[in-house]
Amino acid sequence: MTANETESTRRASDLILLAYESRASDIHLQPTEGYLEIRLRIDGVLQRQPDVPAKEGVELIQRLKTMSALNTDIADRPQDGRIFIDLKDKRLDLRVSALPTIHGERITMRLLDRSGVVLALDGMGLHESTLNAIQKLCQLPNGVVLSTGPTGSGKTTLMYAMLMSLDREHCAVFSVEDPVEYDLPGVSQTAVRPAAGVTFSRAARSILRQDPDVIMIGEIRDLETAQMSVQMALTGHLVMTQLHAATAPGAFKRLLDMGVEPFLINQSVRGVISQRLVRRLCPACKRPAKPKLDLLPAGILERLGLLDGDFAEPVGCDQCRQMGYRGRKAIHEIIVPEDDVRHAVNGGDLDAIREAARKNGMATLFEDGLRYAAKGVTSLAEVTRVASTGRYE
Repeated sequence: MTANETESTRRASDLILLAYESRASDIHLQPTEGYLEIRLRIDGVLQRQPDVPAKEGVELIQRLKTMSALNTDIADRPQDGRIFIDLKDKRLDLRVSALPTIHGERITMRLLDRSGVVLALDGMGLHESTLNAIQKLCQLPNGVVLSTGPTGSGKTTLMYAMLMSLDREHCAVFSVEDPVEYDLPGVSQTAVRPAAGVTFSRAARSILRQDPDVIMIGEIRDLETAQMSVQMALTGHLVMTQLHAATAPGAFKRLLDMGVEPFLINQSVRGVISQRLVRRLCPACKRPAKPKLDLLPAGILERLGLLDGDFAEPVGCDQCRQMGYRGRKAIHEIIVPEDDVRHAVNGGDLDAIREAARKNGMATLFEDGLRYAAKGVTSLAEVTRVASTGRYE
């Protein structure tokens, strides 16, 4: 190994160690005309790190491509790879994506620390009402349970925890994922491989011949997978799957827009869980703060009984790297559809679905976030930043 290769290997290892110690979920390496820009996504927010000169940046990217078994001779098309590294007695898994840009290859790495992930519903710090609602959905004999939210909102972790709550000894549990992120005991997991013809829908059809009880479909991306999920539910299986929708009511509209018939949605969908992650206030430096009522929907704190809550705001200290936040907390919005919601789904209007869900007692993402803000867990500013789509004034 040459001196340059040794230095690039050290730099790559140091970068991964820094990301791990910073609790980063992703590493972004973005080439520019004169340097390589490095950013870490910590608690959902990208934070700039010291830049690397262009020459050393190219060497670093080449080293990371080698470590992730990517073809170093290819720089004009996207590639995906994986790095497994032992770090401080822990096995770290990094998903690597290389993308050509006008200034060179951009690398993004997703860190998967299996040892630090809680895959138990009762260990996720959920509200008692939220925990009970999700546990009831997991105990259903059949139907579709949808988990919604943007990328990075913890949907996969939630669904894994739901699978782990099942009696896997006495029921057959399967999953189809892209990719498989965690090895779950008692679950037969299949990775999607489109190049080999293994798609979500094709894998799901094969699973039906395996005498399944519960099937997790990693994501509904098209009408074919949506229809397959519905049919599996209607033939007596419990199907857990993910859908990209901004809110829980929006999940119904998303299925309608895909082309799923309203009556099939109403017959199959038994629950929708929308999730976001808000940053936790650093307990070492947060300080009490009065809520700014002019920034909130009129009367919402009074209506929720939170006006006298223990609200706080971020400050910043050495323990949180001057960010004022450390760690994240999940907030939720759950619909268990009743007749009012089903009637609204037949009409296909999102506002009507939302109004019906509210009438049936659904608390919005924003309201759930406010409850945590009133306990000093997070800030009002953070709740507004993350859950503004769930305000429904």
